[in-house]
Parts: sequence; structure tokens; C-alpha cells
Amino acid sequence: MNLNKKIHFPVLLHKVVEEARDIQGKGVFIDCTMGDGGHSHEIFTQVISDKKQSYLLSLDWDQKSFDFVSSFFEEKPLQLDLFRKENKNRWLFEKTNFALFPKIMEKMQKKVGQLPLKFLLMDLGISSRQYAEKERGFSFESESVLDMRMDPETYTITAYQLLNLLSIAKMTNMFIKTVGMKKMIARKLAQEIVLEREKKLFGHRDDVRRVNEIASKVQTLRINSIGKLHPATLIFLALRIAVNTELQNLYETLLSVSIYLDENGKILVITYHSQEEKIVDEFVKHSHLSAKKFHPSKNEIFHNSRARSAILHIIS
Repeated sequence: MNLNKKIHFPVLLHKVVEEARDIQGKGVFIDCTMGDGGHSHEIFTQVISDKKQSYLLSLDWDQKSFDFVSSFFEEKPLQLDLFRKENKNRWLFEKTNFALFPKIMEKMQKKVGQLPLKFLLMDLGISSRQYAEKERGFSFESESVLDMRMDPETYTITAYQLLNLLSIAKMTNMFIKTVGMKKMIARKLAQEIVLEREKKLFGHRDDVRRVNEIASKVQTLRINSIGKLHPATLIFLALRIAVNTELQNLYETLLSVSIYLDENGKILVITYHSQEEKIVDEFVKHSHLSAKKFHPSKNEIFHNSRARSAILHIIS
């Protein structure tokens, strides 16, 4: 895939493919977070195409990811012809939440038989394309309503509704539990948000601007603060995690996957903040599995700033 033509650069791509290539024997490979298809494409072309009776299943809960991947591959054909006889139907797709993993495996086994689960990838970041879609409210640089639902068909509560409905205590707790925010800052932010919503409820095009102003009031972004987080970063991250129940989904999925994983299989998880990392570490601690961590190189971070906080957990 010509990554220069894509909006999103897959994080730690070469290491992910290396780990997939190291898998011995036939089986099922799953990319739980297809996104723009970067990891999936390389796993298929570099690994699955050479493994007889192996399959790749790419999942995502965002319909726009499937729309993007479909249009991209129609415009830029795969390096490997998917429709060669020996490869037909070996790359499968499904719109679903990876938290439904037992049902996913049940459907997969009906399609391909009782093949072992050899490899599973979860990249917990969101794509640059999703940030760029202003109407979704993921970025603190846009002008939009704070929606933040990855899959509006599954999730009914939006980010702006959380801002409108949560009490100071519950909002404080949300900031602490989802992103590990310090209690004093979390409570101050919650108080300021409640004061702001008393003037006008959230749910309008100026949501992002208003939240930015609140964040800057509580934690001012210092001049020349290169490498520092924008003051609104953790608010937006906390809201996205809460709206999509991301931490709960991660923990429950890891438990499910460990039941199906082949004894020589691998789980790869790319985390981006401390709460995700904590869940993965907790899972490994209480399982019979072991793990090692891999960080992006300085060169990768230089070319893709979104990789700077990424950690690849290789669990086997």
C-alpha cells in the first residue's frame, strides 16, 4: 500500500507485520480495529497470502472505515490480486464491536471451520481521518457538536449529553477513571463545565470552542510548550472513552480472546495512554500469558507524531 496516498499512517506497522509473519501454522488472524486498512492490508499481502488455509478477518465498528477502505482499494488496487483462485474469500470483513468477540468467533468458525485463533491485533487509537471529520467532534481543533460516537447505531449517549447531564461528582469521577486525571484538576474542570452549561446547554456548533475555553481557563497552555498536551486533550479523550465504553470493551475482549487463543498464538495491543496500558498489564498479570513491550523508534515518531505515545504489547 502506498502509505503516502493515505490519510492515516499505521503505527508500528513493521513490527506488527513482523510478529504476524512469525506465526507458525494455519489459522485465523484478526484485526479488531481495521480503521483505514493499513495494518490489515500489510498482514494480508505479506503474511496470509503465503499461508494456505489461513484467513484474515478485519473488524471495525465505524461504517465510515469500511466506506473508506472500499473506495481506496477500488481506486488503488491491492498489490496482491484478492480474486486469484487460491486467495478468494481469505480476507473477510465485518462491521461489529470487538467487545462481541465470542459471537465474532462463532460466526468465523461457521465460515472457515474450526481453525485456531493464531493472531489478534487491537490498535486502540483513532485514525487521522476520523479526527479530520469535523462533524464527529473528535478533535479540539474543529468547530462542531460534541458527538464522539464511533457507532451511532450502537451507542445512544453523545459526549455533549454527558456534559449536560453528569453531576460534578460523576463528571470528576469520569475524568479520573478514564484518563487518570488528577482529582483537583478533574473537579475544577467539572465545576467549570457545569457553570458553563447553566448559561447554555452543550449540543451546538460552538461545543468545541466552549470546551477549549474551559480547559484553557483551568490549565493554560504555556508559550513554547512543544511536546506538551493541549489543555483540552484529556477532556476530549475522557469523553470519547466514556461515550464508547472503550476501557470496559478492552478488558472484556482480552478475557474472551484468551479463551480462544491458540497455545502458540499472539495478542497484539497498541495502547496510547496510561489507563489502556493499566488494563493490559492487569490482564497479563492475572492470566497464564506473558508480555513484552515495544516502543516506536525516534524516526517513526518524527514522521508520525501520533506514534509518540504508542506502546505495542505483545502477549503470548
